Amino acid sequence: MVIAIFDLCDTLYAENTTVGFLRFAAQQEPAIAQALKRWLDNPLFFLIGAVAQRLGRDLARERLVASLKGLPRDRIEQLASGYAETLADRRSNPSVLQRLEEHRGRGDRVAIVSSSLAPVVEAIAGRLGVEGRGSTLGFTAAEQCTGRITDDLTGAKPRIAAQLRASGERMIVYSDNRTDEALLRSADEGFVILPAAGKESRWAGDDVSYIQL
Repeated sequence: MVIAIFDLCDTLYAENTTVGFLRFAAQQEPAIAQALKRWLDNPLFFLIGAVAQRLGRDLARERLVASLKGLPRDRIEQLASGYAETLADRRSNPSVLQRLEEHRGRGDRVAIVSSSLAPVVEAIAGRLGVEGRGSTLGFTAAEQCTGRITDDLTGAKPRIAAQLRASGERMIVYSDNRTDEALLRSADEGFVILPAAGKESRWAGDDVSYIQL
């Protein structure tokens, strides 16, 4: 038995799917558009975000996700489904998606595990016919989004993989993300995805294979 775990952003699709989703949602939700404009049009936004990230806080992501505050859960899921449809045609990494389909064809279990927002991950996974796990959004008792992430999977994917992996299953991992180094090392077989213009830095060592896009 095999479980194949795939990262999402820049592994299956050449896009930051949190930002991509919010830009897509902003086309239909004026409140999101206004919030994104306030942050993305500010030249200091990414500079401040980069400094905060070095201090261990992804402030840029927090402010972007906050733009979802007040939206009903079913509306967010609807927007995520629409975004997943557009993403499939625009930004796919065909060679990695082919690997995913090969695993499915062999009857392996396949899961997308990403720190992107859970509704987005689940919508994309649903289109591909696989399992999906993402960072959990908070909702009120009335099912309104709080604009906050309650369970961030950044750096926590080994925990999710352990939950997904059945006893005796062989685990194969695909990721471009350096924060997934521990996950790659815990796999029976790991594949690091390298960008088309990137060089094989061997950042995950010699115990993994490298796939050049």
